[in-house]
Amino acid sequence: MLVKINKYFRTANVWSVISIILVIKIILMVIFSMLESWGVPNVHFNAPPDELPISFGGMIILAVIIAPVIETALFQALPYLLFTKIPYIRLKPVWIVLISAVLFGLWHTYSIHYMIYTFIGGAAYMYLYIVRYKRGAYLTVVAIHSLANLFATLGDEYFPI
Repeated sequence: MLVKINKYFRTANVWSVISIILVIKIILMVIFSMLESWGVPNVHFNAPPDELPISFGGMIILAVIIAPVIETALFQALPYLLFTKIPYIRLKPVWIVLISAVLFGLWHTYSIHYMIYTFIGGAAYMYLYIVRYKRGAYLTVVAIHSLANLFATLGDEYFPI
């Protein structure tokens, strides 16, 4: 089954890949945004993104354009280049995915729920980066990340929970 999934994501049209991952991210986004209302305890560390002193337009530019480009470079491209130089890790790409996902989750310290959500997203981004490495991995991950951030930002603005 995993071999078929890998083959699909490696060879599929980029828009199919983006669509599938985006639907999964939106489902997870809704679930994680509802956890507290379902009574699942959470610990908040700093201000949520919608409480930052920035306009809605500025938030769109930051979250949809700037952050995905920089974060994909820092948490997918750079770790991939570094960790594929280490023989043991290169032979076990799951380690690259996990290390990258942990770093991505730790970068997003709004709350425990958000860190877990971004860990999952970071794992998906790195997995796609690896399987699509020779087929536009960087732009694929930036596109998915940008669209996910766009939906999250619009959701925070127009459908606050």
